[in-house]
Amino acid sequence: MSNLSDYIYSTLNGNAGVTALVSDRIYPQALPQTEIFPCIVFSQVSNVPTNTKSSATLGKSSLDLIRVQITIMAQNTDGYSGESKTQEIGEAVRAALDYTSGVGIQLVTFQGAVEAYDSNSGQDGVFLLYQDYNFWKQL
Repeated sequence: MSNLSDYIYSTLNGNAGVTALVSDRIYPQALPQTEIFPCIVFSQVSNVPTNTKSSATLGKSSLDLIRVQITIMAQNTDGYSGESKTQEIGEAVRAALDYTSGVGIQLVTFQGAVEAYDSNSGQDGVFLLYQDYNFWKQL
């Protein structure tokens, strides 16, 4: 997932709207134990090859559909509501990624979002927003 991971990180970290809300707290796969909120974690959920096999591609698919989940996390503070902060960050992430393309990435499309609250995380719990995206990756 390295070049996909690089694409996601550089797109989000290079977007002023996203970094104004989370600074550089954007992580692949897992959140560091000592993390400060709000932050973003992204991970690959699935990779489905398309049926584009041919002799020109030596029998391999030339395009994969990769599903990525982006998890946005925030806690309540004196300055803002964790729930509203996850929504604000989610809007910035979607604006940064949806319908973009880049080296090796043909198209990124937003697929949906789900909100959650984890009362067992941290002292005051953590608000979560899970966003799913499809990445059409050229091989």
